[in-house]
Amino acid sequence: MAITQVGATQTFPFADGSTGHVCDFGSAPAAGQWDVLCVNSNTIVTTPSGWTLTRSRVANQGAYVYTRQSAGGEGQTVTLTTSGNHNTQATWTRWAGADVIDIADHAS
Repeated sequence: MAITQVGATQTFPFADGSTGHVCDFGSAPAAGQWDVLCVNSNTIVTTPSGWTLTRSRVANQGAYVYTRQSAGGEGQTVTLTTSGNHNTQATWTRWAGADVIDIADHAS
């Protein structure tokens, strides 16, 4: 099976994350599909429940990459919590046909 993107990439800009900002992907993943969530923020971003922090770089701006592989039963939303109400942007994609997702490590 080829690795394919499922649906369209979505972005979620917000500045109200200190109490948790809900991002709705529009549908729940099928078992085996991968969700990849990239978040940039002026604040610290807490790893969402059920997700793995795959890569991060934090200096003047924080960049975080989270992944999760669906076992089935995951919801279509994720709540992102930041340490303050600052400008934040999350970008999400979903992938099918992959055994693993490898996020390359790069210099800051």
